[in-house]
Formats: sequence, C-alpha cells, structure tokens
Amino acid sequence: VGLELMLPDGNDVIWAVAEVIRNEKAVLSDGVALRFVRIAETDRERIRQYVDDRRGRDQAELRGVVAPGATRAA
Repeated sequence: VGLELMLPDGNDVIWAVAEVIRNEKAVLSDGVALRFVRIAETDRERIRQYVDDRRGRDQAELRGVVAPGATRAA
C-alpha cells in the first residue's frame, strides 16, 4: 500500500510503502495494522518519536498529571 501522510504536529509529508498485516472488523471498532516495508529512516524515527510522545501524554492524562487537551513543555 502506498502511503502519503502528515503527523499532526508536523508540516512535512511522509511517503512510505506498507503491507497490511491485520484487518479486523470488531463490534466496538475496526482496526487495520500496517508494517512499513519502505520508508526513509528519518521518517521512521519521526513516527517513532511522535508515538512515544503521544503515549507519554496519554499516560500522564490517565494519571491526572496533565489536563486533557493540555500540551507538555518541551
């Protein structure tokens, strides 16, 4: 699958090729999982950093450390 995407906090387009490794329909939500098979290493790192940052914000919100919708200081 050819992909062209932008991260919510970025301005640059990421181009990649991925394969579908899971495609499920569920009662509460549908889900698709992709594995990147061709992507620039810098883009892979940008995605990894975004996911890590997002995971940290989500966990902080669950603990009540950061108000929902607030941003963390860099």
